[in-house]
Amino acid sequence: MKKIYVLLFISMSFVLSAQNYRAIYELKFKPNKDKDSAVTDYYALDLFPKLEKTSFYNHSYYKNDSIMNALSEKSEREGGVNIDLSSLPKAKYPLVYIKENGKKYSFKTIDGDSYKFSDESKMTWKILKESKKIKNWNCQKAETEYLGRKWTAWFTTDLLFPEGPYKFSGLPGLIIEVSDEKNDFRFALEAIYKNAEKVYLPSAYEKSIVVDKSKYEKALSNYIKDPGVKLRQGTMVDESGNQFQIAGGFSKDFIDQAVAERRKKMKEFNNLLD
Repeated sequence: MKKIYVLLFISMSFVLSAQNYRAIYELKFKPNKDKDSAVTDYYALDLFPKLEKTSFYNHSYYKNDSIMNALSEKSEREGGVNIDLSSLPKAKYPLVYIKENGKKYSFKTIDGDSYKFSDESKMTWKILKESKKIKNWNCQKAETEYLGRKWTAWFTTDLLFPEGPYKFSGLPGLIIEVSDEKNDFRFALEAIYKNAEKVYLPSAYEKSIVVDKSKYEKALSNYIKDPGVKLRQGTMVDESGNQFQIAGGFSKDFIDQAVAERRKKMKEFNNLLD
C-alpha cells in the first residue's frame, strides 16, 4: 500500500510540474509607516514549470492590457473608438518580478521610464513544525529575515511549487501566506487555476531599459531629488506610465504645483517593501 501512495505522490508531482498555473494573491499593506491605514491590491503569479519561468506582476496591468487589446480590435473593426484612460484600473503598488533561464529580474518604473535589472534575491528559511489549514490547503510554518524585516510564511506541499508572491520563494511548496512581524505587508493566496495563456509581461515593461541595479538606484535618487525634470522638458506622464509631449510646455506655476504634489505623494508613501 505504501508503494501505491508513493507512486501516486510522484504521479501528482509530475502532473503539476507539467502544467501552467496562475495564482492570484491579495496584498494588504500600509503605505505610510506612521499610519495604521492599510491598502489592498492584487497580483498574479504565473507558473511555467516546463519553461522554468515565473512571472509576478500587479493584476491591474493584465486587466489594462486586456481592455486596451479589446478596444484596439474594436477600433479596427469600427474605424475608431473613444478611450477613457482615467477609467482603467491602476496599480496601487506596481511590483513586477520575473524568473527566467535561471536568472531573476526586477522591473521598476520611474516617471514613465521602465527599468529591468538583475535581482538575485535569496532568503534563508527556518522551517518549523507548526502547521495549520488555510482554506483547503494543509500548511506548514516557516520564518526568515529579509529586506530588513522578519517574515512568517505558511506554505503547502499540496502544491509542489517552490514559489510564492514577489521575491518570496525557496520553500518545498507554494507559499499560501507571508507577512512581516509588524503586519505592514501581508500576501495571501486567493485562488490558483490552470493557465493556458502564453508567458505574459505587462506592456508597460516591454521596452524596459536594461541596466544594472546601481544605475536604477541612481535614476531613482535623481528623481527623488528633482521629480520635475520631464515636466520642464514639456513631457507629461499619466498614472499608467504613458508619456505625452505637450506643445509649448508647461507654465512655471503648473510645474511647481505638480512637483509639490509628487513630493507630498512620496512623503506619504514612505513604507516601501524594498
